[in-house]
Amino acid sequence: MLKLKSGNRKGDVTTLEIRVLGPFEVLKDGRTITLPQGRLRAIVATLADAAGEVVSVDTLATAVWGARPPLDVRASLQTYIARLRRTLGHHLIVTAPRGYRLCVEPDQVDAWLFLRLLSDPPPAPETVKTLDDALALWRGTPFTGVDSPWLTETRAPRLTECYLGAVATRADLKLAAGTSSDVVADLRAVTQQFPLHEPLWARLIAALQSTGQTAAAIACYEEVHERIAAELGVDPGTALQQARVGLSADGTTASRIRLTRDTADFVGRTEVLAALDGLLPQGADESPVVVLDGAPGVGKTTTAIHWAHSVAERFPDGQFFVDLRATGPGPELEPSTALEMLLRELGVAPMNIPDDVDARSALLRSSLADRRVLLLLDNVRSADQVRPLLPGSASMVVVTSRNQLRGLVARDGADRLGLEEFSADESITYLTTASKLSRSRWNLRMLSDLADLCGRLPLALAVAAEQLQQRMGYCDRRLVAQLRAASRRIDVLSSTGDGGLDRGVRAVFRRSLDSLTPEQAKAFAVLGLHPGPDFSVDCAAAIVGSTAGQVLPVLDRLVEIHLLEQRQPRRYQLHDLLRLYAHELSGEDQPGSDAALHRLFAWYVHSAAKARMVMGQCTPLGTLDELPATVIPREFADIEDALAWFDVERTALLGAVEVATVSGYDPSVWQLADQLSNYLAVRAAHDDLTRVQQVALQAAQRRRDIAAQAVACNELGLAYSLADKHERARGYFRQAARLFSSLGNDIGHARALGRLGAALRRSGHIDRAIAVQQSAVEICDRAGDTDELVLALNELALSYLAVDDFDQAAVACQQALSAPETSNTPHLRPYVTDTLAQALTGLGEIDAALRCYRRAIVQARAQRDKWCETAILNNLGRALRTAGRGDEARAHWQEALENIDTMDLVRSREVSREDLLTQIRSLGEPQAVST
Repeated sequence: MLKLKSGNRKGDVTTLEIRVLGPFEVLKDGRTITLPQGRLRAIVATLADAAGEVVSVDTLATAVWGARPPLDVRASLQTYIARLRRTLGHHLIVTAPRGYRLCVEPDQVDAWLFLRLLSDPPPAPETVKTLDDALALWRGTPFTGVDSPWLTETRAPRLTECYLGAVATRADLKLAAGTSSDVVADLRAVTQQFPLHEPLWARLIAALQSTGQTAAAIACYEEVHERIAAELGVDPGTALQQARVGLSADGTTASRIRLTRDTADFVGRTEVLAALDGLLPQGADESPVVVLDGAPGVGKTTTAIHWAHSVAERFPDGQFFVDLRATGPGPELEPSTALEMLLRELGVAPMNIPDDVDARSALLRSSLADRRVLLLLDNVRSADQVRPLLPGSASMVVVTSRNQLRGLVARDGADRLGLEEFSADESITYLTTASKLSRSRWNLRMLSDLADLCGRLPLALAVAAEQLQQRMGYCDRRLVAQLRAASRRIDVLSSTGDGGLDRGVRAVFRRSLDSLTPEQAKAFAVLGLHPGPDFSVDCAAAIVGSTAGQVLPVLDRLVEIHLLEQRQPRRYQLHDLLRLYAHELSGEDQPGSDAALHRLFAWYVHSAAKARMVMGQCTPLGTLDELPATVIPREFADIEDALAWFDVERTALLGAVEVATVSGYDPSVWQLADQLSNYLAVRAAHDDLTRVQQVALQAAQRRRDIAAQAVACNELGLAYSLADKHERARGYFRQAARLFSSLGNDIGHARALGRLGAALRRSGHIDRAIAVQQSAVEICDRAGDTDELVLALNELALSYLAVDDFDQAAVACQQALSAPETSNTPHLRPYVTDTLAQALTGLGEIDAALRCYRRAIVQARAQRDKWCETAILNNLGRALRTAGRGDEARAHWQEALENIDTMDLVRSREVSREDLLTQIRSLGEPQAVST
């Protein structure tokens, strides 16, 4: 192979070769370097597989240790890397910020040279020579002698598929050139190594026939047919069926296009089967076309074949199955070829089959004019593949596709049935049936967990069932534990079948990407980074780095081919396994993945900040990173819109905090936590609020960011205060006050003191609370911040109310209300006006208090602040009850109840549903209460 040179620090030159296409070998300056079997080989092979790119520590850990890494992965890797540097040369392995890089060019690794030769073919006359050069590099099963399931299960199958594809392409070129004798020997050797690879058997049969060895070709077909039936329990696929067309000793047609064998383990799909039954033709003038579409691996073909067998007697003139090969190895089956197969099956002599596709299509329709047949067209890419094959008689066509085939539905009147993953019960039934799991060995909880971890996807369940069989029918904890590790789940569910071919979920998913443009495929990959159950169009635009208008067609295409689901308007989600696969793909472009995460975090941070401001909360103390140019945050019309957004995005926002923590985006961690704080407080989500702020504080401490630590301490104190853990809350408020003071941040200092005073008041330390809050007022007054002064005065007034000092409370409120107007003052006024009304009530000035309450309600409604309005309605009702006006009190309390029920409001310190119900019932007319 080509030998390249690598220079070291001293100016010397080292020639290095790494061979993985067969037994693992490392050659340095032409000499074989013996590396002991084990982790050293796995590290070198993994670094070589990256062809000079950086390999992350996580990827190396997976490749070397699998699901059982050591406690300190970095330290263990450093030890092994040091040993390799001593053996290979210190200059050949470079430490990078995220991992390690092997200093080699791609052509120094036989696998990458092999792939380059295949991906960049020369002009046609030289293609065979290039294929010969590439195939000469192949020495056997890739990564032989390397103890790394990750390499043998994820990388080796891909290389094997490329190898088999190259063998097939070379065979096609030689057959076309008339050199069939060379092809026969090559294909006999390869089919012995890969005994279930049907496309190569088909080419071997064609080569034998072209050299006049018809009997040998028939014997070859019978050999592979028996082998497939014995080992897989199915009939040969279309590739072999095509090869068999016209193949017999006397030259007559010997082929039948039959339905493939029904599966013995078929379960469920009751509704879809019933829907297909309902679409059967009822008269000679009906010719229904049905599209059965769904995600890759969802069981479309299996379901269609099972149903076709169940209704075979309704189609006495034949049931035909044609695989159009939209996905999978080998080229698509052209409509012209499919028409030829069908026409021959219907008894049309080869000499009478026209060359033109339209003429063949017309001949098919006339041949079926008086017949009732069922035509099952499997694995279809587009409506254009199907239209020439439509019979136009009392026959029926069932089409299976990963594509929704919207054109066939709109233009040709096809009915569309979508196939989804199994239900929970269907999944468990399938696992127990397909794995032959005896009832005495059932563990329903484990089976349920196993089904969920497989995403209830039939293909994944089939792989899991195969592994259960290998475990002697036991549903043991090991398989479930392996699947729980998200980084390994796709590996576990990507079985390698006979011949080294990847037949699991990774291969099926990968083939779905073939129909995407590079931009669409990249979008699919980065969308897998989203941390929530679903995402909006705006969020998707931020992740991809485009506008909503630009990303919508991309999302629509992904939905069309079932790589994405749209279950609500403008919201999308990935199936669990597709999300893991997309995330895996995003890791292949680390810079692109990092940029997408940065945009995702920025979109959530800035959208949440806008929602927080619309909700009328005080200005956040933390600063925000600059918004990337392509990111457009969400805008909000009012408080209800903002609250609804937070409710929908809550899981994703909390997930974003976790992802940012794991990914090392510490500033995003504390910025997200800061913007989430008031929302989680409103929803009384004390556990989430505490956990998020603890993570934010840890992130700030890692970066030694004092300002971020101060904000996190202040919000963590709020979390503990709302959870009635006042002592811990006071400790964090004091810490926040000290940190803000050390930074010279008067506003932060004052707010921390204000919250400390509130915590002291709630725990009964009123005098201390008043003293602390007076300090907060003085600091705000000196700083000249009107908004913070209003907040501090209101908190001071509430503490005066707690000791029935209504005069001082009224004075504090009047001082707050006389403060200059700012942009945020209208949000604060209803709170202060409500507090003033409470002080007036205490002073016995009921009429003035009632006027004040009503003014506060008007102010709250002007700001669309339902929380404040609800609290004021509650206080107004209490004042009315004190004044002996029970009917009016009941009306206001009932209105407050309606607010709580309408918006699912939670603000336990101010008002609760239970308190309102108790107060209404105390008036003596519980029958008027809506419960």
